[in-house]
Amino acid sequence: MTFLSRFVPVATVSCGLVLSLGGCGDAGTPGVRPTIGFVSQNNSRDFSREMSDGFRAGAKIASGVDAIVTGPDTHDGLKQVELFRDLSGKAKGGIGVSALAPELIAGPMAEVADGGIPVIAVAGGQVAPGSGVKLLIENDNYELGQLLADE
Repeated sequence: MTFLSRFVPVATVSCGLVLSLGGCGDAGTPGVRPTIGFVSQNNSRDFSREMSDGFRAGAKIASGVDAIVTGPDTHDGLKQVELFRDLSGKAKGGIGVSALAPELIAGPMAEVADGGIPVIAVAGGQVAPGSGVKLLIENDNYELGQLLADE
């Protein structure tokens, strides 16, 4: 897989996430940059690291926002919930979540969304009922397959 075929889907999802979060939430204090956040499934797998890097790059491209990225070191659903709760106290502009265990994090996501912080599901393909999530950003595997077949 070439750099470009990997970069385009990751950049598209990341920029969409940043722009969605950057335009949401409380206007905040004039002159203060909003903070947005992303919670990855883990920090050890390439996919999660690339999503996190893409989120940071998207925030830099969008400018005007500060970005915080976090996630458990391994596949640990309870740790992801803990990190999400911690991030919700800092990222008032919105939070993107690539949920490891959608049912486990649905309650905390709903609490944060009900508190006025936009929450977006990203690249997990699953959103548990009751999560309060109104937007899912996902890759298009069919189109990606076509792009790879054309290479």
